[in-house]
Amino acid sequence: MILIDLLAENSHEVWAAEYAAKGWHYGKKFDEEAKTHSSLKSYMLLDEHDKTLTRESVTSVLKSCIYLGCKFLVSRKI
Repeated sequence: MILIDLLAENSHEVWAAEYAAKGWHYGKKFDEEAKTHSSLKSYMLLDEHDKTLTRESVTSVLKSCIYLGCKFLVSRKI
């Protein structure tokens, strides 16, 4: 796995945990009243479209950090 994939997976899992903590759960369709969301599942189970959206989002954040001069140190082998 490359860094972007690891960041995307982590980003999704954090997002899903935050929604679950607010009482949301998996459902085939998004329903705000019932608090169901079709993406509330493991990142690995997302369809390729949703994975791509997540990868694009974290790529954008990473590019912004680099542009702003941030430096990164990976403390474990990936």
